[in-house]
Amino acid sequence: MKSFSTLAAFSISALSVIPSVLAHGRVKSVTIDGKVYEGPQINNSGNIDSVIRTITDVSPVQDVNSDNMSCGQGAAKVTAPLSATAKPGSQIDFDWASGEPTVPWPHNVGPMMTYIAQCGGDCADFNSLDAKWVKIDEAGREGNQPEGDWIQATTLHVSKPYSMKLPDNLPAGNYLMRHEVIALHNAQSEGLAEFYPSCIQLTVSGGSSKANFPSSTVDFPGAYSATDPGILINVYNPTTEAYQFPGPSLSFTSDSGSSNDNTNSNDNGDNNNGGTSDSPSATKTSTLTSATAAKTTSATPAPTDAGSDNQEGDCNDDES
Repeated sequence: MKSFSTLAAFSISALSVIPSVLAHGRVKSVTIDGKVYEGPQINNSGNIDSVIRTITDVSPVQDVNSDNMSCGQGAAKVTAPLSATAKPGSQIDFDWASGEPTVPWPHNVGPMMTYIAQCGGDCADFNSLDAKWVKIDEAGREGNQPEGDWIQATTLHVSKPYSMKLPDNLPAGNYLMRHEVIALHNAQSEGLAEFYPSCIQLTVSGGSSKANFPSSTVDFPGAYSATDPGILINVYNPTTEAYQFPGPSLSFTSDSGSSNDNTNSNDNGDNNNGGTSDSPSATKTSTLTSATAAKTTSATPAPTDAGSDNQEGDCNDDES
């Protein structure tokens, strides 16, 4: 029979793992114009054909120079078998969950940003490390006020999806969309900001033939520095200055913006439109790693099962 001290040590060890799992997370699903696309489980253990590229671990990326900054842990060279359908101005809702899908997103301080890149063909063949990204949405504090509530806290942290819209003047084509949450609860020390990027494959149709994709782009890794003001920051210090988002300014001029009463998504981007638009193409044999075999370039929406919780609270001791 095991001694009490041995059992106690085992129990403490087991419990110590639970916060680590619950304190991180992933995109559980994405909804585009009311159609829900379920995300894959870690390492696609549930064998879900998804539009969301699978990650290997729910833990954050903390090295801004890591390849994992492109699409999340282990997802830099992994593709998804499907692409969701969208149009310019489509509303997109990102539903995040912790490492345990029934537990809400644990973090409540830090921005959310969305980037998009042209695949130049079928996204199932597109390496995210080759992506040329432009930022199309950013959300920090409510009303961009220095002491406003973090929108991450009023949406994801209370089981509500974050909503934004694609630019109204987005050209038709195949796109990789990079949605990112940054958790800043430990960001007062260099290298401790937590990055949670996730990539979704899109086929956008109905765009203007005269629309151009911006020529001013960034790479991931490469767009951020560990000492950027919005990354190395103590968010608990009183301030009179608005939060400074890392990365480039917003691209495209659109009245769409975010639908979370967020005035951060505005026309402050560089509208240096140039380059050429791409168009959808047939599925090819992928030279990258796919979570499952490619079947089609458009996905069948799944029934929604997202819940909601109107009780806001601290996620854990490190953010209280």
